[in-house]
Amino acid sequence: MKEFLEKRLKEEGIEKNTLCIRGAEAYEKRGLFMDAVELYIEANSYKKANNITKKIVEDIYNKSQLNTLLSLIERIPQDKRDPWLTYWIARIYEVEGRWDDAFVYFENAEKKLKGIKGWTRVRRGKAIIHFRRGKYKEALSLLEEILSKVPLTYKDEIADTCYFLSGCCQTLGELDKAISYAEKSLSIYRETGNKIGESKTLHHLALNIHWTKGQFEEGIRLAKSSLLLARETEDKQQASRTLYTLARIYETKGEHGMAVGTLQEGLEIAREISYPGIECYHLILLADIHYNETSGTESLQGRPFS
Repeated sequence: MKEFLEKRLKEEGIEKNTLCIRGAEAYEKRGLFMDAVELYIEANSYKKANNITKKIVEDIYNKSQLNTLLSLIERIPQDKRDPWLTYWIARIYEVEGRWDDAFVYFENAEKKLKGIKGWTRVRRGKAIIHFRRGKYKEALSLLEEILSKVPLTYKDEIADTCYFLSGCCQTLGELDKAISYAEKSLSIYRETGNKIGESKTLHHLALNIHWTKGQFEEGIRLAKSSLLLARETEDKQQASRTLYTLARIYETKGEHGMAVGTLQEGLEIAREISYPGIECYHLILLADIHYNETSGTESLQGRPFS
């Protein structure tokens, strides 16, 4: 692209920024948004680069193209970057396990984002970091604050908050509250047609409620429903997590062949999208199964992955 631009500049004497913007507009019309963003950045047209990136950021994130997304956002200078993109950098760092960096970026975004949606998502992001660090009560406090202040019309924000509240309550041993919050989030996701939210909530119910209670068949049913939705929405992170959960349930039932096959599929996805956290869980469970098959001992069970 750079060589093409230089050639056109020499041939027609067109200013570089003008040519870049023309090219970006052409790419945008054809739906080639990432190419358009690169040319807008080349032309120092940061407002347009920010606007297009904000349109495509969630789709790229949900498809687990995290390195691509981070590279794209970081091409926009920090002082020109929209605060929503700062928020998405924090989301990427959270997935990668860079919790200190994620918390800093959430705080930076919080200073500049305006409105209920921005406040809600940043506060929820900070709650997730507290949860990852084992500070469950701090996470619970932030999430309950969100739920008490968000208007009822912000349905997806309420559903997302209920989903994470369910996880906190389950971890704290408050199972009835966990189920109630999960069922509320699932109902809202289905009402709004949010299949990604529906998938993650079904997975949460399968792993953290039914598997924990020994209700294996119901856990398998919900996990398979979650997996179908994850594949439909191309959410590879969720697909890999759900495959781990299915394998966990199969392993607990003593169906080691099913568990190994499911783990191998999930491990392949985790490696494809560079998701080291869930890759480790797959490898640990595989090693556990192989060890138990050769030694004849019972499984160590391991720790559920949410």
